[in-house]
Amino acid sequence: MSALERQSYDLVFMDVMMPEMGGFEATAAIRERQQQRSQFPNYKSPIIIVAMTASAMQGDREKCLAAGMDDYLAKPVRLEDMRGIVERWGAVAVQDTPAGGTPPPAQEAATAKAESAGPAPKLEEESPVDTERLLEFTDGSPENLRELVELYLSQTAGQLEQLEAAVAANTPAEVRRVAHSCAGASSTCGMRRLAPLLRQLERMGLEGQLANAAELCRQASREFELIRAFVQAHILRNSDLVTKH
Repeated sequence: MSALERQSYDLVFMDVMMPEMGGFEATAAIRERQQQRSQFPNYKSPIIIVAMTASAMQGDREKCLAAGMDDYLAKPVRLEDMRGIVERWGAVAVQDTPAGGTPPPAQEAATAKAESAGPAPKLEEESPVDTERLLEFTDGSPENLRELVELYLSQTAGQLEQLEAAVAANTPAEVRRVAHSCAGASSTCGMRRLAPLLRQLERMGLEGQLANAAELCRQASREFELIRAFVQAHILRNSDLVTKH
């Protein structure tokens, strides 16, 4: 918000989970100030707001659009994803409609296109690991892949133990801290179903509500065992995945 006080922006990538003001709250404030151009001259219209969320759960896109955002990206965000957003919304973002005016035809068309796109595509469910995502970090090296996978398994096993202990001790701040760290690594490494579970635990810790946290921990542990079995059977023992990439 402070950046918009200093200058006008055409497009904003909005993190939904921020420490002081959440993305939904910030979006609502921006939309409100856009209606008060005399008081807030930098809040032009349109300002394209693209949500960035830590998961790709069913309904997330609809929540973001309902909150006043224009589009949606699930983390981990890739450069090509951001490029696609800029290409889709660039022509709309540079226009400026007077307060209370009618959106330009280009904006109406782009908005209709985004809304008609439907829910974000579901994540593939045939495996717990996005191997393409994982292999991006290894440069085609079996040794690098093995080292990365073994480090992830070791680190995550310890973090899940810490998470269970924090839930048992009813310490929301520790649940949030550990879940945040573990979710970040899991998202980066392409752990499709584990990362959203950890983000839910992070959110519970942030809100101080751990009522269902023990069950989520059990789900996370079961998912981690599926990940462990998958990488041991299909990655650590199968160098073809690397050489064919």
